[in-house]
Amino acid sequence: MKRLLPLFLSLFLLAGCSGADTPVTQQLFAMNTTMTLTLYGSRASDAALSAQQAINRLDGLWSRTKASSDVSRLNAAAGDPAPETEVAPETGALLSRARELGALTGGALDITIAPISWLWDFDENPRLPQAEAIEALLPQGTHRLLDAGCGEGYYTDAVRRALPPEADALVCGFDISKLAVAAAAKRYPQLELSVASCFAIPVADAAADLLLAIFSPIVPGEFARVVRPGGALLLAVAGPRHLFGLKEVLYEHPYENETRETVYPGFVLERRVPVRTTVVIRGQEAIHDLFAMTPYYWKTPADGAKRLGGLESLFTELGFDLLLYRRTEESE
Repeated sequence: MKRLLPLFLSLFLLAGCSGADTPVTQQLFAMNTTMTLTLYGSRASDAALSAQQAINRLDGLWSRTKASSDVSRLNAAAGDPAPETEVAPETGALLSRARELGALTGGALDITIAPISWLWDFDENPRLPQAEAIEALLPQGTHRLLDAGCGEGYYTDAVRRALPPEADALVCGFDISKLAVAAAAKRYPQLELSVASCFAIPVADAAADLLLAIFSPIVPGEFARVVRPGGALLLAVAGPRHLFGLKEVLYEHPYENETRETVYPGFVLERRVPVRTTVVIRGQEAIHDLFAMTPYYWKTPADGAKRLGGLESLFTELGFDLLLYRRTEESE
């Protein structure tokens, strides 16, 4: 898939290469790859947005983790006999070319090999997987997902919708705001919701297979109590250059966020997944709404806020790190 990117990107990058202006650099994470694009010219920002949209569209077609993608729907429809599944023209062309190359290489190229490759970890530390690792990949009854600090349920329901069609999952969430939980319950009736604090989570010990904390207070003791041994904790934290374009307007000396490898009792860090992209915010009202959602709103000097108030468009980086922790058998 990565070899197709230059073809798609060139059509958009040329639109921004009409001059020798200061380059615009865009970093995003798609197709399990961190990509950096550098664009030049008076329309570089527009070209960056077009390139991002094109890449995100392909990622939406070929993602293995998004239930609505062509790849996920094909996987869900697999069987003998397999029902017909309509896919986008790009997906059809990709599959056709993959079959041709598979035949030419005597099967050496096999686009269905990824799950086995990950299980054996061929890239970094080849090993024979344990029986438990193989079993963990198979459906095992109801999976219990809990979102700590779910707010109005946007991320909670997005996770529910991203699950593969065959998943049997109970998706729950809680938040300290009664108004937010009421809004979430009305908008997302498929979720199980309650009003509660991260400091007193209203579930039994070892009840959650996966606990999400998306920019929520981190309470290690409570988190370790509710996640079962072998379960997972997924945190979302700001990346080094998150909202850096906004900071460049607000402050004379903008700073990058610190990257930490925090140890939490009862958990071990398994993986850090960077998510990087850029966005163009247009219109003063939308720019102010973004500003008001950040902690900078409360501590920005007046001259910085005034500079921001004079903008009609804002180009900024967005960057998050998803931290996946595994619950150990015993608290450490």
